[in-house]
This record gives sequence, structure tokens and C-alpha cells, in this order.
Amino acid sequence: MIETDSVFSTSHDFKVARILANDLIQLYLEDQLIMIENKDLGDKSQRKPNVKLMWTGSKVALIELMYALHTEGVFNNGAADLKDIAEYFEHIFDIDLGQLIKLFFKKQFL
Repeated sequence: MIETDSVFSTSHDFKVARILANDLIQLYLEDQLIMIENKDLGDKSQRKPNVKLMWTGSKVALIELMYALHTEGVFNNGAADLKDIAEYFEHIFDIDLGQLIKLFFKKQFL
């Protein structure tokens, strides 16, 4: 039996401490399992996808999507400029938004 100090602890302190310790051990072991699984993926997570996605919607729809994402601040914690987002989308989808981007930029600053 554990020595108890009746002034410092109660009769159930040890039981609670064991429960908390077991919870922490469980979290640690789950994290370690996730790390092992990620290591097993290895090069698979680093490689580029085999599928090339093409934007098949209208250019206006893509620009509206970019505006929505920019407004929500989902890129670089809201620090990404709309122009940078547009250039990225043009590169990813291999699409030229050309004059439409300039038209929408003008509307933004009016």
C-alpha cells in the first residue's frame, strides 16, 4: 500500500493518478503508431499524383472560387495576395485567365 499523508492526499488520489497516467500512455502510443504508419508510406506521400486535373468549368467560375477562397483567408493564414492565388491556379490547372483576371481586379479596387 502506498504511504498516504492524510493532510496532503485523499484515499482515491492514487487511483485517479493511475487513470490519468494510462490516458497519457494511450495518447503517446497512438501518436507513435501514427508516426510508424507515416514512415511506412515513405516515398508515397512525397510523390506527385499521377492524374493531371483539368479545369472544365468556366473561367468566371474559377475566378469566383479564387475570390471566395481569398475572402475566407484560407491561403497562408490570409496573407496570400489575390494575384498570387490567381497565378497559382493558372499554373495548377494550366489555364490562361488572361483579361478576365484584370477585369476582376479592376472591379475589386473600384
